[in-house]
Amino acid sequence: MKKVHATTLALTALLLAGTTACENTTDPAPQGDLLSGGGSKTWKVVSITKDGSDRFQSSCRADNLYTFAAGNAFTLDEGTKKCTATDPQRLTGTWSLSNSVLSVKQGTRSYLYLEIKSLSASHLVVTNDMDGEKVETTFAAQ
Repeated sequence: MKKVHATTLALTALLLAGTTACENTTDPAPQGDLLSGGGSKTWKVVSITKDGSDRFQSSCRADNLYTFAAGNAFTLDEGTKKCTATDPQRLTGTWSLSNSVLSVKQGTRSYLYLEIKSLSASHLVVTNDMDGEKVETTFAAQ
């Protein structure tokens, strides 16, 4: 009888230890949920570097807003300062994620493929190649 009681206590202790360990671990939010906030989330560019040099000289892009929504809807709002007066105020499109690659299709434009370097609830850093040079863009959640 003592052996059964000791075995039951040992198993109970192991189960409780295992349950406690599971309670303390949390899975990180999926990238899509971080990007869209689980519903709709707007991002703003805070820096652009090309081969390590600051390329965020154009104030016309400083007020652009990029919104990623659940259901893979994408919206780019040009803000009050457009780079080209004839550009539409808003472009809509779609986005998708595959591993760490963010693909964005805006209106009739071709796809833009961005490698996600880091993504949190408040910051997004992506890289892509432009004319053979690496461009890094950092966004802040709004």
